[in-house]
Amino acid sequence: VLRKALSDYLTVKTDSFFSSSFENKLVKAFSLAVAGKKYESFMLFEELSLASKEMPKIFLVWGDSLMLSQNYALAAEKFDQALKLLPDTNNYDLGAKQKNDIISYRGYLQKRLDAAKNLVN
Repeated sequence: VLRKALSDYLTVKTDSFFSSSFENKLVKAFSLAVAGKKYESFMLFEELSLASKEMPKIFLVWGDSLMLSQNYALAAEKFDQALKLLPDTNNYDLGAKQKNDIISYRGYLQKRLDAAKNLVN
């Protein structure tokens, strides 16, 4: 039902959904994956990752979309890429809240990576 609804939305509402903003493209890439449009999803994620190579969020969402597609090995690679992009919490320019946010995000990403790796094995 979800795949059908997303597929219908993507083909009917193109004028409002196909926007150039980063967030809209990220949601579109994820939605395409859920709708089973793997090639289109891959191409959009690739475009986003090339334009914003330092954004861990892209690789987190990409990894989650690959988990839904049961491509666990590639999902693990994307989660690992996201982890590698997180800043070092020993950076003295970061405030306490920023450090805590990074540590929390790192923990979340590590759990996603571990889950993907467990499903590969």
